[in-house]
Amino acid sequence: MSQTNDATLGVPRPVWLLHADDHPMVRDAVAAHLAAEPARRVVGAATPAEALAAACEHRPAVILLDVEFTAGEDRSHCFEFVDALLDAAPGARVLFCSGRPTEFYVLQARQLHKARPGRVAGFVSKAEGLEPIAAAVRAAAVGAGYAESPAAAATADRDPFLARLTPTQLRVLTEMAAHPDLLYKQLAPQVGRAVDTLKRHVEGIMIRTGLHEKSALIARAMRAGLTGPV
Repeated sequence: MSQTNDATLGVPRPVWLLHADDHPMVRDAVAAHLAAEPARRVVGAATPAEALAAACEHRPAVILLDVEFTAGEDRSHCFEFVDALLDAAPGARVLFCSGRPTEFYVLQARQLHKARPGRVAGFVSKAEGLEPIAAAVRAAAVGAGYAESPAAAATADRDPFLARLTPTQLRVLTEMAAHPDLLYKQLAPQVGRAVDTLKRHVEGIMIRTGLHEKSALIARAMRAGLTGPV
């Protein structure tokens, strides 16, 4: 494990937490809250590229990962690069964090937890305060089981719209939400399906969700946070 020198103690110590968040005030607040635990070293990252570099360099025990990163008018979510991040830091556990834990994000975290057992610690909402975030980080560091904060869990469990869909249906609905004005013949190449096959998938989505108008389906998908790649 790479280590970071402590000028006060004069000895190296391991990086305990990599906090990847594009909001410096959030990173500073979490670091200050954990400052009373001097044996635990915190490193920050503001972009996906910085997070990947820091994971390679420091091999942290826990990665507290914001689900959304914004650069100018561009927005990306962490599920686009979280696999690379976990591969870069063998042994690290990722804890997802968001100021708006949408149903889509919480369900994506649950799916990743199933796909990579032991590597995903849970999901916590920034709105619940610093101590719940810190407590979740501590639990992740000692290998506690997957856990979600009450606000995050309630987001997905209140109306599990997306959980009703198959992975293929979820991908189709993602493309529909991202390109709401496209005709089926224009959307089909986006999902790698023939037009008739695409229409059957959409019919299946409508049956599973109880929404039988394309506009209503897209609007509900957007409310669930389904705006990025799956």
